[in-house]
Amino acid sequence: MKRLFVFLAAAAASLLTWSCQKTEDSTPSLSANPKSLTFDANGAAPQIVTVNANNVEWDYNLNADAAKWVTVTKEGASLEVSVTDNPYAKERRASITLVSKTTGVKNVSVPITQKASDTPVDFQLNIEPRVVQFPAEGDTKEVTITPVGEGLTYEVAPVDSEYADWLSYTQTETGLSITVEPSEDTNMRTGSITIIASEPSIGVDGKLAIAIQQDAYVAPPSLAYTITPGDGQVDGNTITLPFNYQGMNQKIVAITVNAVNCEWKVSVDNTWLIVNQAQIEGEELVNLNLSSETFNTTGEDQTATITITTDAEGVGPFEITVVRKPGTAGQSTITENTTMGTITSTNVSVKDNETYARWTLELFTGDVKPNVILGYDGIGERLHIFFNSTPVTIEDDGSAKLPAGTYTVTAEAATEHTVNTIEQGDPNVFNIANFPVGTWYVKQSGKGQVDSKALITEGTMKVTDNGDGTYKLDVKFKCDSGYEVNATYNGALTF
Repeated sequence: MKRLFVFLAAAAASLLTWSCQKTEDSTPSLSANPKSLTFDANGAAPQIVTVNANNVEWDYNLNADAAKWVTVTKEGASLEVSVTDNPYAKERRASITLVSKTTGVKNVSVPITQKASDTPVDFQLNIEPRVVQFPAEGDTKEVTITPVGEGLTYEVAPVDSEYADWLSYTQTETGLSITVEPSEDTNMRTGSITIIASEPSIGVDGKLAIAIQQDAYVAPPSLAYTITPGDGQVDGNTITLPFNYQGMNQKIVAITVNAVNCEWKVSVDNTWLIVNQAQIEGEELVNLNLSSETFNTTGEDQTATITITTDAEGVGPFEITVVRKPGTAGQSTITENTTMGTITSTNVSVKDNETYARWTLELFTGDVKPNVILGYDGIGERLHIFFNSTPVTIEDDGSAKLPAGTYTVTAEAATEHTVNTIEQGDPNVFNIANFPVGTWYVKQSGKGQVDSKALITEGTMKVTDNGDGTYKLDVKFKCDSGYEVNATYNGALTF
């Protein structure tokens, strides 16, 4: 009976031991032996890492930078680790990661340290030149790249898209052949090409830049001009002006000069032609506006030459011929006796003095009327009459009674203010389209568009008071070219 008890007790103990052993072995786990590796700088022998994996599938990782000097070979449950010689004066580090493929089991890191070299290699990447200067017209230049240090290599990064339209390269046996396209940029343009060394100790993280500079484009000296005919006619380099052209009272004849990288000046070989320079705002252009203070009464064509010279060799001189036709002195451009059409509206103002009253009387045909801001709108005719009468009484609304009588055009009316006199047209008017001074006749085809005009120098205006607040006006004038300007009106006056 005693022997049976002993046997049963032994069997129970054996069963308990087997049960505990089975529970412990089934728990997934992952570990490495040794837990870290240290190698000498030179001639280091491979080392073995034994991987203890219990119910775990695993693999390993080695980062890309470490793979340049660490080699790992997996053989069953172990890893053979070898390193290349360390060329640096400082130790280098890496790590192997044992990667668990079983949920709940952590990865295991095995640090690797390699000692610093007692005889480090001096890695260099010599680039000559580092700054490459190109002319504006473009060029191809060579850059030499020389690696120093055993095993040192390099690669060239693609050109940045910011420069790719004008900067390119090809690799050669000795470095790079760099090409820059012609530039029309008036500022220097810059770019770069990046060289990537196999050793991160060179430059910044193994990167060196070749700076590219291209000179600003400087246009060759040149001068060009265009002619705006205005009231003249243009045939090539010849401008023909009417005999009475003054410029300031007409559509200006202009020569627009555009000079590039050169200084220039203008001269005229005749005193009757005046060339005034006017800068065009916001542009590198200058207008030469032609004008004259006299008329061509010689009976034949007058010719002047405008010469533009520059300080640039081979640019100019440029000659422009100006021809002025002969004619009768005067500013009037009507070519026959003129009678105004039906007067459609009037505009009157008066200022009273102790000895006289000064009147402005404007007669309009068509739809012509004063513009509230400046000038005269509409299509038709206008007659501007400035005259003096006996003193009048001006009402609160600005109106007054126009004294009846005959008013005569005189040269002294504007200064002497003799009653019953009419002022002659002022020949020095800058802009007849907007500012008539003295007595003028104007025919227009729109605001600021003077088709013909007459400067009144003689004649009369007969004023009849109809007695009912209306007046009859009978105008018989002559202009400075001898043609008549006549008009009649019967009606009220608008103040």
